[in-house]
Amino acid sequence: ETAPVKMKSVFLTSNSVSRNKEPLLKGPLDIYSKEDYITTSVLKNTATGEDLKFDLGPEEDIEVERKEDTFREKKGFFSGQNSITTTVTVRLKNRKKEKASILVVDRIPYTNDPQAKVETKNLPQQNELSRSGILKYPVEISPGETKEIKYEYKILYPEESRLKEKQREEE
Repeated sequence: ETAPVKMKSVFLTSNSVSRNKEPLLKGPLDIYSKEDYITTSVLKNTATGEDLKFDLGPEEDIEVERKEDTFREKKGFFSGQNSITTTVTVRLKNRKKEKASILVVDRIPYTNDPQAKVETKNLPQQNELSRSGILKYPVEISPGETKEIKYEYKILYPEESRLKEKQREEE
């Protein structure tokens, strides 16, 4: 799993379903692969049949990079609206010797203003976009492969409106 808008890391996670007859109680959980200790994760209170997710730490052999290219256009001739078009490029590189399945979590701006609109274009297949702008999509990468995923969003807003933009700290 990765959220490249926040970090340039991919994190290992393990997902399962609780099959215990009794509920599992919240607390620390040591995780092993065969006899090898991997990490300590945190277990939440979990009922039988409920999903379990364990965070296993960063995966050093998968690189992720996210880049945004933004184009601003003042008052369109026909629409009477300003627009900001952003092309997002997410690049993933698998240096492992096995295939990797990665869930990419990103964000797309959203608005509650009826005069403003956000349009998306070329979103990845099998994506899930929430009303609050959280975009999730799976990516499969073969050993040694590099994949680039590109998509776009456009914010349309009236000429007299001003957008509040939260500036991100550059690394």
